[in-house]
Amino acid sequence: MFLDLDGTLLEIAQRPEDVEVPHALLDGLYRAHNTLAGAVAIISGRKLDDIDKLLSPLKLSAAGSHGLQQRIGDDFLEWLTPQHQAMAEQIAMRLQDFASGDHRLLLERKPGTVALHYRLAPGREKDCRDAILGAVCKNPLFQVMHGKMVFEARPAGMNKGGAIVSFMDRGPFHGRIPVFIGDDVTDEDGFRRVNLLGGISIKVGAGATLADYRVLTVVDAREIVFRIASGEPITTPALFVATKEKGR
Repeated sequence: MFLDLDGTLLEIAQRPEDVEVPHALLDGLYRAHNTLAGAVAIISGRKLDDIDKLLSPLKLSAAGSHGLQQRIGDDFLEWLTPQHQAMAEQIAMRLQDFASGDHRLLLERKPGTVALHYRLAPGREKDCRDAILGAVCKNPLFQVMHGKMVFEARPAGMNKGGAIVSFMDRGPFHGRIPVFIGDDVTDEDGFRRVNLLGGISIKVGAGATLADYRVLTVVDAREIVFRIASGEPITTPALFVATKEKGR
């Protein structure tokens, strides 16, 4: 089981640090981890330290920064290079003046990536897009992704789909059927990979998607975790519906 956090298991907050993690979710993740013999991983755009802080005292397998940071059990898989870090810092420095000029904008520095949040200033979407594209300066080693009220610069080719494939080759994940639940554009790479692996891809919320199934809310996504934690089937039609056509 591979799980995104924000917008999937956690309601999106105005600022990333303001999200709330229900105790029942922590308990469900702990029980799911035991039920699946350790084959549960968080696949997030957040950095690993933030994931661990949010889910404390749990320390699940996880991929942070869209796969640049990967940990399976206690083993770290190194994908983050000094070059990634240096280029991300250059991009962040170019964006600093722009972001600091509007207190509603949030510039988030992460290992190897930079995110520019405009949730508190939705009218500045175009300005933020132009600013981050200018900061990347057509660098072929980086790409800009547009998520929910955020633009993010990250190394080209690094995504959640690649992280899932990496996990499926190792440890408790190897040889099993992957389930991935996500909600945003950055999760589509994960849906694509899971579909190719013959797994179950589930999108949370509305919008075009490659996922085979859809649930409507974060509460529904948590219910899937709770059912797996209890060893119950998750194929109940009332829980999620098939996306009748890919991309719908």
